[in-house]
Amino acid sequence: MVNIRDVPAYIWALVLASIFGGVGALVLAEFRPSLSAGTQQDIIDNGTLGIANLTEQFPTVGTIIGVSIIVGVVVLLFVAFRGKGESF
Repeated sequence: MVNIRDVPAYIWALVLASIFGGVGALVLAEFRPSLSAGTQQDIIDNGTLGIANLTEQFPTVGTIIGVSIIVGVVVLLFVAFRGKGESF
């Protein structure tokens, strides 16, 4: 279960990974025109595609973290108020 105090660290990790991924893709795009055709350009294209595929998954990761926080809070409230006869 995700601790609510860890949320800022997860958000910063996603932000930093996005920044590094974007910078990496820009750097690879700048190298491509200066390389000779063939294997070198294929390597750059594959690296750019890999970075793009990775960064496309960040919204899914953020959604999973958000849902796990909501489920954790609901479970915590259920356990905290179970059997006490109190209502929310």
